[in-house]
Amino acid sequence: PLPEGQYYFHDLRGLPVLNEAGEELGRVKDVLDMGHQDLLLVETPSHEAYVPLQAPYVLVEPPARKPQRIRLTADTPAGLLDEGEDVGAEPLEPTED
Repeated sequence: PLPEGQYYFHDLRGLPVLNEAGEELGRVKDVLDMGHQDLLLVETPSHEAYVPLQAPYVLVEPPARKPQRIRLTADTPAGLLDEGEDVGAEPLEPTED
């Protein structure tokens, strides 16, 4: 088993991303290894956004077992998952299936 606070990327994919109040904001679509900082690619109902996988902004719950959810804390910078011109926000493009 991994040490507490470390997770396999595949264990985080698909997890719900909640705000501090427990409301679901989106789901983890992917986890990107960016060297010194891992990023969560979060898919919301209207767009995708990158969220740093970093304390104290992001908590993986529960911390000692298989992750069940990602919770953004009160310390998370405002606008991180907002649409528009915020850094990291990308509108979803329609796909032809």
